[in-house]
Amino acid sequence: MFNHIDRTGTYDNKSNLPRQKFNNNELISLGCADSEIAIAEPIQQAITHRVAHPIFGYTQHYEDFYTSIQQYYERHHSVKIEKDQMFFTPGVVSAIAISLKELLKDGGAVCMLHPEYPPFENVCKAAGYAMEFIHMHEDANLKYSIDFNQVEEKLQKSKVFLYSNPHNPTGNVLSEDLSKIIKICEQYNVTILSDEIWADFCYVPFTSILKQATKNVVCFYSVSKSFNIAGMQMAFTVCQDPPLLARLKSASEQLHVSPSNPIALAAIQAATTSCDDWLLKFKDFIRENQLFVINFLQNNMPLIRTRLPESTFLLFLDFSALFKTAEEALAFCVKQGVFLQPGTDFCARCNCKLRMNVTSGRDVIENALKKIKIGYDQLRKERSKDQKVDKE
Repeated sequence: MFNHIDRTGTYDNKSNLPRQKFNNNELISLGCADSEIAIAEPIQQAITHRVAHPIFGYTQHYEDFYTSIQQYYERHHSVKIEKDQMFFTPGVVSAIAISLKELLKDGGAVCMLHPEYPPFENVCKAAGYAMEFIHMHEDANLKYSIDFNQVEEKLQKSKVFLYSNPHNPTGNVLSEDLSKIIKICEQYNVTILSDEIWADFCYVPFTSILKQATKNVVCFYSVSKSFNIAGMQMAFTVCQDPPLLARLKSASEQLHVSPSNPIALAAIQAATTSCDDWLLKFKDFIRENQLFVINFLQNNMPLIRTRLPESTFLLFLDFSALFKTAEEALAFCVKQGVFLQPGTDFCARCNCKLRMNVTSGRDVIENALKKIKIGYDQLRKERSKDQKVDKE
């Protein structure tokens, strides 16, 4: 059901960008967070049906489209969303950029966790916003946690707290920690921007922030990860604080950002009404792939470490026993014919980390790991010789 599909000729970012950068058309890319797995059949059928009509003009967001989204999030996450509590953008990051532009127009800082999804920081840097960082603590078992010694110090100096939950790249699901953060944000009147795009890929209980707080809270959703339709370019922002919602809608309208791609509308409606069973199977497929990678590393390359995340379809690999920097680790993998995303994209402190996306077909993932193992075995052999010479 979840077989690898060759995307050659589709100009996909995931494969093409690394292959162009490293001048290797055979490079296996397990970086960018989308997939070589076919979309669910109901989505394909809905797209085909819509494409059969020969006109693709301006298209309104019709009632059944709204209803499909409302029912999906109530069904999956017990979140009740009124139609007038949401607005649409081409993506989560563009919605965050609009929100920050409005919330920080009179100055102030945005606070983020670190590591964090790179476009958050990129948007802030491009706009020239002041930034505060809560650096997460990593223990000996590679488990990340929020260091609450920093939280109050950083948030009281900030106007906005921006984060992803479930968290990318660590795979953490914020639960009790989030409750504590909400209280601190309320104390210092900090607006919360919560990206919940990974909510469908949780393997432990997940609770949306909208079940815990609504005042000064903005939540961002998309089913692009869930159903492998990121190229459809549509996300939805939800705010249940009326004055704040009015400000954000106005900011969006000033930029005339309101996607109405008829193909995207059809795809999203099909995804949110007819693909629950497919999503459950996709989650199982992802978990099996994560476990496969972990077992392969433990049995064949024990110096490359990782841990089973609570969410997402990613793994954060630790190469620190082999290399001093993420750049060295990446160069090593690329030499073996495999691209993984450098951890330094997420935080300068994530040296020696590479992020792996496990949504490719099992055969592709196994092939990539075997390629890395060839280099791993050679490296261990060379270093063993060097150590022997040093002793002599």
